[in-house]
Parts: sequence; structure tokens; C-alpha cells
Amino acid sequence: MSDFEKISPAEFRALALRPPEEIEFYGYDNVLLREVFWQRLVVMDQLLCRHVRGRSSCLDLGSGSGAYLPTLARRFTRVVGADRNTADAARMVASRSLDNVTLVERDVFAIPFGDGEFDAIVAADVLEHFPETQPIARRLHDWLSADGVLLTSLPTESWIYALLRKVFKVTKPEDHYFAGREVEDVLAAVGFEPLERRFVPLGVPLTSLFLVTAWRKQAEL
Repeated sequence: MSDFEKISPAEFRALALRPPEEIEFYGYDNVLLREVFWQRLVVMDQLLCRHVRGRSSCLDLGSGSGAYLPTLARRFTRVVGADRNTADAARMVASRSLDNVTLVERDVFAIPFGDGEFDAIVAADVLEHFPETQPIARRLHDWLSADGVLLTSLPTESWIYALLRKVFKVTKPEDHYFAGREVEDVLAAVGFEPLERRFVPLGVPLTSLFLVTAWRKQAEL
């Protein structure tokens, strides 16, 4: 599908309630940084379109500013965006009149989602922020339907990632507890198996900044 929706930097900044220095990379003037971050979502969306069969419901975990919500609203009958702060996402939903999107603002472990509730779960650069990965990984496994797909984007924290932080004077967040491979190991341990993995931005493992992966539940023996 080619109807992925990118939000312009000017509009993104206008929708954000945060000060300029706290606005996510989607709103940066630096074209290189901005396009790399959008590419994560574009690649994730490509994997979603390829592997997700059911289109009834999708969870956008850690929806943040809501950058992916306009596209997800086209893909699914029902979309839930969950985060501890949904103020910016709410403005995105309102500006696009996304009537099939519901936002849930609370601690993810306090949300009573049902087992097998979602055909797809999107976790774009969020799982590395949990100090313990296994509890949230188990929740995702429970919430995903039997034939559903989990889509993750995770920072590699590679040497080039560290170098680019210095070049662009970007400070590593204190709550980046794990690198992508560490999180992926936990996902495999709780019962997920990879369907397809992409390396962003250049498609080469050694120089990648992000791992973008589609997962399914391992078949029970």
C-alpha cells in the first residue's frame, strides 16, 4: 500500500504541546534525522501490510505524538493508542478526525486488555524504555490474537548510533535500558518468532540504527 501519511514538520510542531526542544524527531528541521525516523515507520508499515491478515483491531503501544495513527486508522477498523501521556496524540486524532481511534492514558500494566484482543500490535521504539522487558513482552503475547502480528522498532545502540548521537548532539535518554537485540532475545524467550526483519536506514546490519521486525506467536507443540 502507498497511502502511508507523513506529517509535515511545520504541522507536527503546530500540533505538539511540548516546547521545541522536546518535540520528537518527526518535527526536526534536520532532513536526515527526520527522514530516518520516518523510515522506521514506513518500513514497519510495509511489514504490517505484508504480514497482518486480520484488520479488525490494532494497538499502538507508546503512541507518543500519534505520528503513526493516521495511517493505522486507514488500515484497521479499530485502533487503540496507549501511552502515559496522550495529549499530543489527542491533537493528532482531532486534526485528522480519526473517529476509529481511541486513546488510553494510563500505565500499560493497568490497562485491562483482553487475551487475543488485537490483530496487530505496534511498538515503535518503546520496549527499550521498560526497565524489565519480560513483563511487557508477556502482556503483548497475551493481547495478540493467535494469528496476529507484533511489529517492533528498536534502536541498535551500535557504534554508528553512538557516533551519530555525538555528531548531532543528541543525548541518549536515561531510560534507554536495552539495545534492540537484547529486547528481541526476550521476545523470543516469551514465545514470539520473527517473520521478517529489516535494518534501517541502509538495510545493512553493521550500519543499521534500528531493527524493524514482524513477529508472530510460536506454534504450540
